[in-house]
Amino acid sequence: MWGETENDRCHRSTEGTDFWFGFMEGRDKDNRHVHYIEITVTAREATTFSIYLGKSKIPYLTGSVNGNGSYQLQIPLELAEATGSETIQDKAIHLVAEKPVNVYALNWDNSSADVAVIYPVESLGKEYFAMCYTPSVVENNLSHGRNSEMLVVASADSTNITITPAKITDQGKPAGVPFTILLNQGEVFQVQSLNQNYAGQGDLTGSYI
Repeated sequence: MWGETENDRCHRSTEGTDFWFGFMEGRDKDNRHVHYIEITVTAREATTFSIYLGKSKIPYLTGSVNGNGSYQLQIPLELAEATGSETIQDKAIHLVAEKPVNVYALNWDNSSADVAVIYPVESLGKEYFAMCYTPSVVENNLSHGRNSEMLVVASADSTNITITPAKITDQGKPAGVPFTILLNQGEVFQVQSLNQNYAGQGDLTGSYI
């Protein structure tokens, strides 16, 4: 991110007690028997933690993890997986721990498995470039798998966000033209590329948030 020193970056830890994150749409929505999303929590010291979904203030789950141990939890897709493009959804995940933990998010499918290290709130920033992929499209304009996509998660109310997509979006927002949204805590905003073999569709890599 711009404006940071090398010392700032070296001290940006993945360990913390307060995490906000979300899951993007899986590649194959018709394979629900093999598609799942999973959270892993690891800790150096034994601790308890709570997981909240969306804007809820009531824990979805309260658990514990042993020192140098791990805890894994699958969450139903309908509760925490973002779907579609350019709509605000209450599908953020909030994890709060008593002592520092590391958090990992797995989106598993029979033909695609993606895992991410989640940064705590104290390590988050305000400027990002997205890294995505080029979607595969068959000749009849039907997508094979999902569109190129990215997800924004709000950890605080009244978060103003400006997005400049690198390619035309699924809902027709042009490449290179900024648009703004307002998110509140617990909300997510997924952006997918137009994926129909039209000029300008494709890889959202380089989109600026």
